[in-house]
Amino acid sequence: MTRKLLYFFTIFMLLYFLTSLARDVSNTVQGKQSFTWFNTPGMTQLRIVESLIFCSGAFTTYLIFIIYYASKGLLRTVGVFLAALLLLITFRYLVEEVLCPSLWGFRNYPKRVTLAYYYFDSLGVFFYYSVWGLAFFFFDFVRQKEVEKKEAQLQGRIAELSLLRAQLSPHFLFNAMNNIYSLAVTRPEAAPPVLAQLSGLMRYMLYEPAEQVPLKRELKYLLDYIELQKIRCPEPQRLQIEFGLENLELSIAPFLLLPVVENVYKHAELSNNESTVVISLVTQGTVLTLNTDNYKQAVPGEGPGIGLANVRRRLELLYPDRHTFSINETAERFRVDLMIDLKDNV
Repeated sequence: MTRKLLYFFTIFMLLYFLTSLARDVSNTVQGKQSFTWFNTPGMTQLRIVESLIFCSGAFTTYLIFIIYYASKGLLRTVGVFLAALLLLITFRYLVEEVLCPSLWGFRNYPKRVTLAYYYFDSLGVFFYYSVWGLAFFFFDFVRQKEVEKKEAQLQGRIAELSLLRAQLSPHFLFNAMNNIYSLAVTRPEAAPPVLAQLSGLMRYMLYEPAEQVPLKRELKYLLDYIELQKIRCPEPQRLQIEFGLENLELSIAPFLLLPVVENVYKHAELSNNESTVVISLVTQGTVLTLNTDNYKQAVPGEGPGIGLANVRRRLELLYPDRHTFSINETAERFRVDLMIDLKDNV
């Protein structure tokens, strides 16, 4: 607030003296006998006093609207403003018509001017300079509302991202537990190591606080998940994994790639010996590309999953105008193509 008022004071004083000087130059060139810096003794002192008085009027207007407008409404604010103007005019009268004559022997108005005329004339002048304070208030008010709006949007975005990320944990755990249940029934001796891997993945999901992590960290857990799923797809010729990573120091939102890969294993037709699962992850410069392709099967009792919808929404919030995300589905195959430009996350 202090810096803001100092900024306002500096601008007001500069404008006041520039407009006063321009008016004095114009009057002098035209030969008018107006009171100017060039023909009136004590005018410099008087102008300094007047600038401070009128600046206080602009300040008062700004502060009154800042304090009262939001809480008291327009009518009460205007009432306080008019009362303050009367007090400021009284203060101006005491300074210009009592103090200045005694110090510099010069008064702003002729001595014969009535008090009523002085008040009405000053009221118009103060209204003029109060416009500066009012304009500064509305500029500040609109700017503050815009800041509050953006802050509310940011908080809403953060809350939605938190909800989306929290939504992934039960979704992932549900799918993983189904797989482990099937494994425990068919090969119970293989279940313990799978549970250990799952524990590491869940720890990453639940306790990774960072909004951005190095790509190599996300890749580690992606590979852990693929290793976990090899129990369901043990034949290496059925799994085509292609990595072309130029830069592992890129940063990415955590747990953004895993749901795409998880969707492959969830819906892949693994009983078909001719089916393949293709996972391709490539970086070129700051652009990351993830492509998955699999022969699909319907999962009994399930409609469209939330995993890919969740990823799509997170991409919209985290990488607006910096990503493409497409799903191409036929009767037999399911393909996902994801591209993210991570240039702002290097």
